[in-house]
Amino acid sequence: MNNLYRYVVVIYLVFVSSLVSAESVDWMLNVLKNGDYQDKVEVYRSVAELGGERDAAVLDQIQDNVFAAFNGKSRSKIVRDEIVLGSKALIASGQYKYYNFVDQVHRNARSKKIKNEIAPALDSYMEFVEFNLLQKSKKYRKATNSPTEAFIMRLVSHDNINFKTYGVKHAVESGSYFNILDNWVVNMLQGYNELNVDEVQLGLVKQGAEYLSYHPERGAFKAVLVEMSEHAKSESVRLIAGEKLESFGYMAELEKVKNSRDYMNQRFTEDQAYILRLIDHSSDQLAILALEKAVKENIYFAEFEEKVVTRLRSPYLANESRTENLDFQILACRYLGLHPESGKYSHLLNQISNITDNKELRKMAAKLAG
Repeated sequence: MNNLYRYVVVIYLVFVSSLVSAESVDWMLNVLKNGDYQDKVEVYRSVAELGGERDAAVLDQIQDNVFAAFNGKSRSKIVRDEIVLGSKALIASGQYKYYNFVDQVHRNARSKKIKNEIAPALDSYMEFVEFNLLQKSKKYRKATNSPTEAFIMRLVSHDNINFKTYGVKHAVESGSYFNILDNWVVNMLQGYNELNVDEVQLGLVKQGAEYLSYHPERGAFKAVLVEMSEHAKSESVRLIAGEKLESFGYMAELEKVKNSRDYMNQRFTEDQAYILRLIDHSSDQLAILALEKAVKENIYFAEFEEKVVTRLRSPYLANESRTENLDFQILACRYLGLHPESGKYSHLLNQISNITDNKELRKMAAKLAG
């Protein structure tokens, strides 16, 4: 009986959802045929944002509207919007026949404004198609050790620089470091040393430098970044290389902290011992890492809190610069202000709020103090 009941409910839900869908399509068709400008625009935008309305009748009607607007005599803003927004909605459907129609509109448009506004949608469609082809391709499968490595190599070998950038980024995020890609990244970076790079190229350079700085054998690539920082033609490239070289020291220190056994033989958990080692370090970056973990995982215990308070008070007691470790101060106040024992550090937070010269810190400390 229960199974029969479930079956009836499922059939009912499918029936109701089909009615809702049908009503939605009917409403869209009515608006597209008879609605005013504002209502039509809303339909075009919603179709584009949702990745395309798959109902053929709706898409065909949008195509008819764009065709009529394009071939009409008026070139008012309303007509231009209908052409541009309708074209974007058609492209978002992901169907080639509508891409082909919009491509013809783009080719034949006399208005530079219409051409410029439609072009990115056409480009994104081709990137989408090309990206899917790259995912299905088997190129580099024999030259690499995994499907992920092969896919990354297909991306970085593509003519489209956006694919190259995404490929290197994907390698960093997935922890995929391998010899063929190492060589490709090094050659790419050395090539850009001689050029004045634009913003898009700079994105690829930044990802490449990041790849080397996170590499398990990053020491072997330090010379590449040193060369970039000293000899690259573009100042932006030199700055990126310099930033990544600074992170070499940070990563080395982080490894030491991770491998240390300090606090492990005491009554602390593994996570507690780890954040104690981080907060003990002279680097504000590592101390911030400790606070980020403590806030995210709601880790509160007396020994750590005491170290946070001491470090937070230090520049004020010593009358040192209060701006050098501002990021640490802000995060430390947040950590103490979110303490499970409400109001435990209100007095300290009030003091910080009254003393600090930084507007953001003053406002946040006062708010957390209550």
